[in-house]
Amino acid sequence: MLLGWLLIVPILVYLPINVQRRMSEAVIVPLALLAALGLRWLARHLRFGRAIQYALVGAALMTSVFLLFGGLLAASNPGRPLFRPANEIAAFDWLNANAETDAVILSAPETGNAIPVYTSLRTYMGHGPETLHWQDKTATLTRFYRDELSDYEYDRLLHPPDPVFVDDLAYFPISYVYYGERERALGGNSMAWADGLTLIYDVDGIQIYRSE
Repeated sequence: MLLGWLLIVPILVYLPINVQRRMSEAVIVPLALLAALGLRWLARHLRFGRAIQYALVGAALMTSVFLLFGGLLAASNPGRPLFRPANEIAAFDWLNANAETDAVILSAPETGNAIPVYTSLRTYMGHGPETLHWQDKTATLTRFYRDELSDYEYDRLLHPPDPVFVDDLAYFPISYVYYGERERALGGNSMAWADGLTLIYDVDGIQIYRSE
């Protein structure tokens, strides 16, 4: 099974799907087991001098050293995505406590990628390769925050028919619109898109609007 696992992974990572690279994540399990078996076999069948033994053990420990060093480096330089701003976490906590479960929220892709971690909401656009039609959705939400949508496009985005189906995929009404640092970077100075929406949260530079 371990050998079969290793042989199938090179095929899986080249499948024509968006998440192909994730097919290789668990291969570390058979690799580690086979490496341990190989080292045991070498220790039993080959005689090494003490210096070579120390060199082999040191080489085997380098991965752990790199991981530990990388973790310490990341922790000493707080920043996204490992760290999230306090005002953002507070907004997520508020959404989780006050928004309806499975309600859809519109935000920038980077924000949408984090929202499901902290809330029970669904995002219009989150992690790119794992969001259906993510290129089109990214373009649409960017135009939304830049006030470039026509009235028809705006209404269809927030209030699609019950629901609208495109390529057999359902698009559901957007209940909330998030406006923080990432969203400001997408848009301009105008916030005409907020007309007709209800401001329900405004704390530390983050606004959340409800679409009725």
